Amino acid sequence: MTTTPEKNKDPETILSQSIPQFLSHWKTAGLATVNADNQPLACNIMFVPDDNLNLYWISGTQSAHSLAIDHNPHVALSIYAHVDSALQNHGLQLQGTASLITDQGKYKTILDIYAKKFAMPLARPLIKQAMKTQPFYQFKPTWLRWIDNRVKFGFKLEHAF
Repeated sequence: MTTTPEKNKDPETILSQSIPQFLSHWKTAGLATVNADNQPLACNIMFVPDDNLNLYWISGTQSAHSLAIDHNPHVALSIYAHVDSALQNHGLQLQGTASLITDQGKYKTILDIYAKKFAMPLARPLIKQAMKTQPFYQFKPTWLRWIDNRVKFGFKLEHAF
């Protein structure tokens, strides 16, 4: 599925409707971090958004990207629609900070959101059990670039928070 392009290119509509709709549909992002040796790392994460464009994912605290986040919380993300045509290409580039969620109330809230978006995988007992022991990380954007070739080839909107 691809989201409908904005005919009027109105930044407020894109930020308040198009991007949240896009984030609610797609599930995978590329996460870029830098480790303690100043080496870049990249991995894929399965995320859920909240109403403020924050993103959340599950990850072990000893994974390479989690250790990198402990060292340097400044990260970048890329999320794109899975399309085969350059004229249909659209997605997000984001910069911001990531952190481990330690508040149990927030953890439960995010777990509920995650369970709704990923209902099928959570039906598997092994994954359901892992969900009870793995921590969540939060991404707070400081900047984004929305690219939407469906509006016009090269169309982009940048926004700093």
